[in-house]
Amino acid sequence: MFFKAARAALLIPLAGLAMACAAKPDPTVWEDYARAKIVYSRGQMTQAVDSLGKLVSRAGGFAPARLLYGRALYFQRDYNRAHEVLGSLVKDHPESVEAALWLIRTELEQSQTAEAEGRLARLLEVNPDDSRLAYQMALIRENRNDLVGAKDFLTSAATTDEDLALIHYEAARVGYQLHDMPQAKAELVLALAILPERSLLRKPLERLQKDLNSPAHKE
Repeated sequence: MFFKAARAALLIPLAGLAMACAAKPDPTVWEDYARAKIVYSRGQMTQAVDSLGKLVSRAGGFAPARLLYGRALYFQRDYNRAHEVLGSLVKDHPESVEAALWLIRTELEQSQTAEAEGRLARLLEVNPDDSRLAYQMALIRENRNDLVGAKDFLTSAATTDEDLALIHYEAARVGYQLHDMPQAKAELVLALAILPERSLLRKPLERLQKDLNSPAHKE
């Protein structure tokens, strides 16, 4: 009941973009991708690049592998190959903000600042609340010694945390439904810690937190 009331008070939907593949990949592609992702997460970039390069060569339409391949090449500082992989991916999937962002980072490493800033500005026009994009633009402005511009973009990035707070709210709601009160309370603490002081979401979540901490909801 409490969570239904809180959800009605928030009135802000979660939204996101998903990068889809044109065709459903073979199960072995997913398995190889999962293994490569583990290697990547361990920082073993040479092995990750090798595995992902082979995977992309045989399943070139599998966008997640292409993205991870581009990122691995970036961290290996092979910016030319990373640019080739990510540029092709952005061309095939212009809806993918993640791919475009890594392409921008690669262009900056190649001193293609004007191209990167132009691409980033176009992304911000249609994704003004993406804190990653605002943060990246702040770095560009700071490098140009435009500290006022950097401050404005950093302020913008800091005020777009509501989606992340809502994720913690949803985790709290699920925990509550599973009768896991410690998790529900902990997730609400995280949500409130993320929200800016002036956020319209703060009061509904504070009321919800008060309700969960009442004697009626003891663990």
